[in-house]
Amino acid sequence: MIWMECNVWAGNEDGIHHCQQFVINYEDSIRRRHEMEQRAAQNDSTVKRLMRESEQIRKDLR
Repeated sequence: MIWMECNVWAGNEDGIHHCQQFVINYEDSIRRRHEMEQRAAQNDSTVKRLMRESEQIRKDLR
């Protein structure tokens, strides 16, 4: 907040642009993290399903 008070005001276009870019980068990082967490959960469920199928195949072969 202190940074914004010092660098963002109506006549400071560079400060405004820098602040906008900071917000955009922050939103992108949040979106990427959410996507990575979704992919990790999906991969985890796929691994669990494949492990169950593998165990079932082993039982059937015995």
